[in-house]
Amino acid sequence: MNMMAQRVRYRRAQVCITAVLWCALSVVPAAADETTVRVQESAAQPPTGRYAMALPLHPTGPAKTATTQTLDVVKVRAMHRLYCAGCHQLDGSGVPASGVPDMRGTLGHFQRTPAGRAFLIQAPGARNSQITDAELAALTNWQLREFSPTTLPPDFKPYTAEEVSGYRANPPLDVTAVRGAIAAGFPKPP
Repeated sequence: MNMMAQRVRYRRAQVCITAVLWCALSVVPAAADETTVRVQESAAQPPTGRYAMALPLHPTGPAKTATTQTLDVVKVRAMHRLYCAGCHQLDGSGVPASGVPDMRGTLGHFQRTPAGRAFLIQAPGARNSQITDAELAALTNWQLREFSPTTLPPDFKPYTAEEVSGYRANPPLDVTAVRGAIAAGFPKPP
């Protein structure tokens, strides 16, 4: 296969993936009930027609303008599948033997200290994900309630897009050491 044919196949795959992701995150209307999460979400609409094929796989350029909308739980679950489940598994069990931590029953403990709260956003998979700060806030809030509701402190405050933006801008130099230090303060299992 020559170089031009490879580029065409790659571009077609990229366009298909972009279309699937856009559909997965936009087909379900947000309802104003207990199944929705309040977030700041981009108001920008994707290009259509022949220029839609020029979409990059991941957004680039300046930060998107945010407006208040609801992000449906179905969309947040789709983001978990797309951005987290590859390592942490669909059920949040991770692969501890390979260094991918189990989210179940542990995430809430991170909310007990400012360093732990920051770490959940600063972990490489979260910090480097190609989603907006508002989407990462909604995703992390959902994961906390889905995988670790019993360990959340009673005064838990959901993440905001502004808070996520600040944490993403200041990553730790040694992720493993920081996680170990934070986890050392977790209550011991019975």
